[in-house]
Amino acid sequence: MDTVYCFHHAGGSEFDFVGWPRLSLRPQIVALSLPGHGSRLSEPALFDVGAIANRMADEIDTERPYGLFGHSFGALVAFEVARTLRRRGRPLPERLWLSSFPAPGAFPVLPPISHLSDLQLLVALQDRYGGLPPELFEYDEMIALYAGVLRADFTALEYYRHAPEPPLPCSAVVLDGSVRTVEDWRLAAWARHFEAPPPVFRLTGDHFYLRDQVNAATIVAMLVQAAER
Repeated sequence: MDTVYCFHHAGGSEFDFVGWPRLSLRPQIVALSLPGHGSRLSEPALFDVGAIANRMADEIDTERPYGLFGHSFGALVAFEVARTLRRRGRPLPERLWLSSFPAPGAFPVLPPISHLSDLQLLVALQDRYGGLPPELFEYDEMIALYAGVLRADFTALEYYRHAPEPPLPCSAVVLDGSVRTVEDWRLAAWARHFEAPPPVFRLTGDHFYLRDQVNAATIVAMLVQAAER
């Protein structure tokens, strides 16, 4: 494949994949931001997974062989982008890498948090996933800005309802960390969404295991190996 498009976690941006493109000449690694995130902060955020998938599908060059990588909420976006492209009759990705997210139909029952106040929302997410920098909580402007981005993503996630479709014929790989992560059976449930059950790999670390430079290099090596086949 020539290109791998990367989708970030809820509240993230293309900057979460800084450094990845330097690790690979082929495939080209293209990190995308959802509207309202990162370099697209001036655009209105989207509050619906279907709308997000439709918008992001427009940004995939399907004329060249490609893959999709998604971390956490980005895994759901990548999956729905692939299904959107299939409904459009467009070429499918050669492979999906789905990181740190349970399969649709195997989501845990978690209390909704998108309605919470800005500070309460950030505290709830820190308790659930960790990964927020401590200095974020020191500035009201930063709390309001980041909470607004997160609220859009978690509203989309909390109102998401999986619509069954035939399994995707492309291959897939499921990844996760080793601590504070998704249960094995919820990861294995991705098998029902693909014609061939995807292998599951766990790397050392928590929900944000891919922020570790060694893990990032390992993931990019997987992308390069797939492109060489």
